[in-house]
Amino acid sequence: MTVKITRPSIDIRGTLDELNFAKVPYQKMPAGSVLQVVSWEIPPTSISTAGSWVWNTLASPDSTYGVASYTFNKTRTSSHVVAICNGAVDSNSAGAGPTVVALANLDLPQSGGTLGAAYHHVRYANTEPHAFGFSAVDTSTTSSVRFSLRCHSHGATALYFSRFQSGTSNQNPYTITLMEIAQ
Repeated sequence: MTVKITRPSIDIRGTLDELNFAKVPYQKMPAGSVLQVVSWEIPPTSISTAGSWVWNTLASPDSTYGVASYTFNKTRTSSHVVAICNGAVDSNSAGAGPTVVALANLDLPQSGGTLGAAYHHVRYANTEPHAFGFSAVDTSTTSSVRFSLRCHSHGATALYFSRFQSGTSNQNPYTITLMEIAQ
C-alpha cells in the first residue's frame, strides 16, 4: 500500500522579506548596538585664552573657554554617547606651556561636567599645530545632551581650531564623532 503525504509549501524567501531585517526599530536593538552617528566639525576659529593655567587644574567648564557647542538628541534616554575628538590646534605663543582641550556636558554640574580632555605642553607655535585627540563617554539619562568643546592655555593669548594661527582657511579640521550606543 502506497501512502501519499502532502504538506503545504513554505515560502521562506517571502517570510524573510516580511521580517525586514534592514530596519530594526530602535527599541528592539540589543545592547551595544550603534543607534546613530553624528560628525561635528569645528569651524575655523580663534579663542582668546587670557589668564593662567596649570597642569593639575580640572578642565571644567568653569576653568576653560568655550570653543563651540552642539546639542545631540538621543533616541533613548538610557543610551550612552561615545565621543571621539581629534584635530589640530595651533597657538600664537612659543613656549605657551600647559594647554588643554576638553569636552564637557553642560547639563551636568560644572565640577563634574568634563567628560574627557587632552593636555600638551606646547613648545612651538604659529603654523605648527598640535594634535589634541581623546575620547569620552557620556552616561547621562537625558533625551538630549549639550556638548561643549573647551580649551585653555598658560602663556598663549589665543588657540586656533581647524586652522593655522596665520590664516583662516579650514586646514587640519577639528572633528568630534558622536555615537549613541544602546544599553
